[in-house]
Amino acid sequence: MQTLAQPKSGRAWIIGVTAVYSTFAIATIAIVALTMTHKVDLVSEHYYQQEVAFQSRIDAANRAKALAEPLSWRIVATPQGKMLELTYPQRMTQSGIAGTITLLRPSTMGMDKIITIQPDSDGKQRVPLQNLLAGFWSLSIEWQSGGMSYYKASDLSL
Repeated sequence: MQTLAQPKSGRAWIIGVTAVYSTFAIATIAIVALTMTHKVDLVSEHYYQQEVAFQSRIDAANRAKALAEPLSWRIVATPQGKMLELTYPQRMTQSGIAGTITLLRPSTMGMDKIITIQPDSDGKQRVPLQNLLAGFWSLSIEWQSGGMSYYKASDLSL
């Protein structure tokens, strides 16, 4: 019995190469399209202006470190929930203090909180934390007293 041999097609390798290159091109276009539609939030929309003023922030941070009675903070549990308790230097609260407390959520731009500094007669201020999501937060305190500016930053884990 004789078997007829089928002639081999010379086009099979052309089809294979075309399939590989087409798959590569489609995958590349899909990755480019996916990355173009991914939303990337900046920590601040005014990052350039903040970068220009960075040296003044460094000076303010150095002044805050040099204080004899530094600003301190801690997280306390109260019946109303967790609170961030800030203790300002006593001599500054007597002479007047103004500024802001910023709670920055680096992973989610819309969650940032800015609070005005309003110490009580003991030089303390309590900031409620119960409405904040658990996780990493960046705390920065910028204040002015006696014509000088001060800055302190730290990380919070709620």
